[in-house]
Amino acid sequence: MGSGHDGLMSSLTQIEAQARAGLLTVETYLVELDLTRGAERFGSRTTIRFRCAEPGAATFAEIAAEPTAATLNGVPLATGTDGNRLPLPALAAENELVVTAELPYSHSGEGLHVLVDPSDGETYVCATSALDCASRTFACFDQPDLKARITLRVTAPEHWTVLANADGERVGPGRWEFAECGPMSTYLFTVCAGPYHSVYREHAGRRLGWHGRASLAEHLDRQADELFELTAQCLDWYERTFAMCYPFGDKYDQVFVPEFLHGAMENIGCVTFRDEMLFRSAVTDAERELRAMIIAHEMAHMWFGNLVTLRWWDDLWLNESFAEYLGFRVASEATRFRHAWASFGVTRKLVGYEKDQGPSTHPVAPADVPDVAHGMLNVDAISYPKGASALRQLATLLGDDTFWAGLRRYFQRYAYGNADLADLIGAMAEESGRDLGDWARRWLRTTGVDLLTPAVTVADGRYTSFAVEQAAPERRPHRVRIACYDGEGVARRADVTLDAARTEVPEMAGAPAADLVVLNDADLTFARIRFGPGDLSRLPGLLPRIADPATRAVVWTNLWDMVRAGELAPADFVRLAVAVLPAEPEQSVVDIVLRLCRQHVADRYVADPAGVLHELAELGLVLAGQDGAARRLAGTRIAASAAVTADELALLRDWRAGRRVPDGVAMDADLRWSVLFRLVTVGEAGADEIAAELAADRTASGEVAATRCRAALPDPDEKRVAWDRLMGDRSLSNRHLEALGRGFWRAEHAALTEAYVPRFFAELPATAAFRSPAMLMITARDGYPLTAVRPETTELAAKLLADADLDPVLHRFVTEADHEVRVALAARGGRS
Repeated sequence: MGSGHDGLMSSLTQIEAQARAGLLTVETYLVELDLTRGAERFGSRTTIRFRCAEPGAATFAEIAAEPTAATLNGVPLATGTDGNRLPLPALAAENELVVTAELPYSHSGEGLHVLVDPSDGETYVCATSALDCASRTFACFDQPDLKARITLRVTAPEHWTVLANADGERVGPGRWEFAECGPMSTYLFTVCAGPYHSVYREHAGRRLGWHGRASLAEHLDRQADELFELTAQCLDWYERTFAMCYPFGDKYDQVFVPEFLHGAMENIGCVTFRDEMLFRSAVTDAERELRAMIIAHEMAHMWFGNLVTLRWWDDLWLNESFAEYLGFRVASEATRFRHAWASFGVTRKLVGYEKDQGPSTHPVAPADVPDVAHGMLNVDAISYPKGASALRQLATLLGDDTFWAGLRRYFQRYAYGNADLADLIGAMAEESGRDLGDWARRWLRTTGVDLLTPAVTVADGRYTSFAVEQAAPERRPHRVRIACYDGEGVARRADVTLDAARTEVPEMAGAPAADLVVLNDADLTFARIRFGPGDLSRLPGLLPRIADPATRAVVWTNLWDMVRAGELAPADFVRLAVAVLPAEPEQSVVDIVLRLCRQHVADRYVADPAGVLHELAELGLVLAGQDGAARRLAGTRIAASAAVTADELALLRDWRAGRRVPDGVAMDADLRWSVLFRLVTVGEAGADEIAAELAADRTASGEVAATRCRAALPDPDEKRVAWDRLMGDRSLSNRHLEALGRGFWRAEHAALTEAYVPRFFAELPATAAFRSPAMLMITARDGYPLTAVRPETTELAAKLLADADLDPVLHRFVTEADHEVRVALAARGGRS
């Protein structure tokens, strides 16, 4: 499938990849990069040695720009490319391809991304190669099953540090050479370069490194102990559990990268993270927990993805489902974040449930991913939390000892090679002695969320019968823990396997009728649940009494599912939050429930949000007065974002001036921008205040925050400027494009932005001519008029989606955003 954007780059098909894998054996790459050629372009020279099983055959390599020179076995090639494809005719049995090119730096996060740090004027570059972006940095055969050993040489400004997959050293002024790494897939290649501030520690004979921009040095130094402790704890857990040392040498670098496109990327030996995770302002423990999980997640990839790599993108789950599962499991077992599974439920699974009920759901392991473009669209909440939940069920079914033994067998058999679903399930089946084919089909090859409902009868205060009814497009087996809670939060439990339309639970017959029935106690499976008769009315007093935070997360997740299903009024969800959150000790639960109330209910699910906003602002002030720095910060944030009355807005103005700030809360840079954003949105601050705040915070983060604030100014001229940039500016970085969309569409500005709703659908397709896949995703996701909750918006979307020529990336994200508008309409009681 060709793509109409981004230099007419073609998306590699699975058929093409299989043919090329059958033809070629790639042995080595020598990649030579020159980062001294100015602000726009860099030099790239690649030497590839490979064998061909059919001498005389032809194939192609990928390079994202027309080469300046190319030779195959010493013979010059025509340098014209078809999209990003360089034809290679008449191959020999043994081949050497040399490709020289000048390639553009990226501002999207794909390929070799560049940022000039406004704090000090220093430049940083970082290469991201997944899923098919390696050719933006060097010529290659860009598919996961053509692994090779890669050697890197870099020329850079003399004061820069250069980091990459393998150990490197400075061999001359500005010249760096790195040891050979691999065999590895091209999508795992990286190089990070710039005047990085680096901190190193030794652990178990390995050199661990953390790196960040020079302007963030004080923050890295302050957080280094925590970061190294987490790294060591995770590494020890993996090596002990897998009975295998880290498989890629004696160094492990982790780099905070500016404007990084993803959350993080598992490049062998040099993991990259978005540098917002190097906290410059106060954060809650939930945010620190998320960072710990991501550290564990990316390290899991050293085995799942890097040591044993998928053959094709239909098995993305072999990478991401395992890393997601292990990220939370390792965080909960090896670090101080013992309740990470509660966060998994209320953050990741909640989105997974939404995705799996939406129009773009797909199996965890889809049988057909025709090209890389489709594989990229599956990097989502199905491949991550739903797949992780399936693995949690598999571990529960087999038991930990068998589960880990099966994984060790898998690693030993396919180390440094490639594997697929059948290979993994086969290794597990051999170790367990079970036929897992039916389990894999039902959990990994199907879509949709099972719905579990209690079916009970009660007489004289006791259950006379207790069963669970299961509804699903294709019913899956679930090993669950059922809990019946009394008014004090004490539970009677039963472990049950559900694999029928109705399953009797005889253990509960004769027991006292519960005040709350939870069919997925401790959150062991991926299923929607409903509660018993009268349970919801008892939640305000009972929910804080339930000891297990994972179970409390299950309750909140399914209450939210009921809101989206039209079974619970959005305002009732908010009222329950107001009643319960002051007594909720798990910060991730507090943070997410507040976000749902603010960003979904107030902005979309109610027609008149003033009452909800006032309730949230008052709740925030209650939380801001409680014990605990994280609780006070969370309360201050929600009060700042929801202020709506004159008194509440006056309080925000005082906070900016340093008055009446809640005790223990620092009015630091990020919080100041949040307060200013709310004041700007409601017309209580303007361009002068934005300029003054930016003058005090001339950083990359400050510039992004200022872009968001300017887009939120309730002024027709400012909206016009923001719109022109959102839909037409080719110089934007990914962060500034996100900020424009998030600032432009505000629920308070419905009248001001009404005329832009049809313009969005009319002008969006043209952005495919000049924006890359990642930037198209951001345009459609963050630029979508989600606050225009009207039937007319869905009608415009339907007309656009009927266009057969609409770019696939735009089609996917418009489809998903349109679904969210329909959910909001239904929540309001309108037409969906």
